[in-house]
Amino acid sequence: MHLSARYLPASRDVGIGGDWYDAVVLPDGELMLVVGDVGGHGLNAIAIMAELYQATRAYALQGRTPAEITTQLAANLAGQGDEVLATAVVALLTPGERRLTWSCAGHPPPLLIVGRSTRYLEQVHGPILGASPDHRYGQSVLSLLAGCRLLLYSDGLIERRETALSERLDVFAVAAAGAGLPPAPGPAGGFDSGGGLEDLCDGILAEIVAPAGRDDDVCLLAVGLD
Repeated sequence: MHLSARYLPASRDVGIGGDWYDAVVLPDGELMLVVGDVGGHGLNAIAIMAELYQATRAYALQGRTPAEITTQLAANLAGQGDEVLATAVVALLTPGERRLTWSCAGHPPPLLIVGRSTRYLEQVHGPILGASPDHRYGQSVLSLLAGCRLLLYSDGLIERRETALSERLDVFAVAAAGAGLPPAPGPAGGFDSGGGLEDLCDGILAEIVAPAGRDDDVCLLAVGLD
């Protein structure tokens, strides 16, 4: 596996925002991945983000599934009592089996890249965290090809004022397919992701993120499987 990540703060907040990402190797060798986004900016968003970050990591280390984690995070947020909302994708990657299990709580869909083809994992397993404290979130499972790349990201990467979200998702998919080093053919019909993730992330940001005047934080977490 290869990992690469980028974080760009909203320009007006000089580094203070509620987006976060994490990647944790669990005791059994599985990899927990998460990208989340707390609504709003400022110190309150930072405080809630820190709580969700630590809670997600703790629940993963306890062996909870992605669905169990998002369900518990929703209950935690509802207990705040101040109408705090957040979105998140929590994913569990089993490298030996190339199996991805993920739970999406009102968050933009992960993007899967195989060669030059892209596919959004569009399943949404529940509402925004904090909106429905009693909701039991679901999860999906997908087998991955060797050499594929998976992108988790926050909405600051794709959303723009006065532009339809569907249009921005199309732009992101095209940029992701064309960015970075072309993957070389790999075993069993897969592709060799081989460390081109740095170029992939840089290429995506250069293509679709404005260099100044960002209205929101940007998180991008990329995973490549050999």
